Amino acid sequence: MKPTRQQKEKLVISLAENGYTTREIAKIAKISLREIGKILKNHNEEEHYDEKLSISSRAFLMFQSGKDPLDVAIQLSLDADTPKNLYRNYLKLCNLDVYSHLLDELGPDLPKFLDLYRTLKNNGLLKSEFIQDLINQSKTLDVTRSELRELIDDLTAV
Repeated sequence: MKPTRQQKEKLVISLAENGYTTREIAKIAKISLREIGKILKNHNEEEHYDEKLSISSRAFLMFQSGKDPLDVAIQLSLDADTPKNLYRNYLKLCNLDVYSHLLDELGPDLPKFLDLYRTLKNNGLLKSEFIQDLINQSKTLDVTRSELRELIDDLTAV
């Protein structure tokens, strides 16, 4: 069975990455030197995210291909804050900015929030009625706390 174009491209890239010369690759893959050149050129352009693009465009392409902000920072030689901001912009462009806002709001409490979520989920308590009941109880507790503070203030004033 004759290998597909994609299979040949993968073979060429793999051989090149393993140090084979273009002539050796041509003999093994049975394709022309010119075709090998095209394949490797395309691969290198994809790998380096066309340097004619702006930093933000290159970062967005990298996020789109699954890279995380750390990978982007390393590959594009960016400081720590820039890829985080670019990632938030990327999320907004993908209409996923609700997650960015969630991260902003939760901040360092995210691990606690996730623990709470997992506990509720594992105990089958993520039903909307239960969550509404928790919210109502929380409001009642806030009112009770407020009333207790007022009583303490009244007692200390006497």
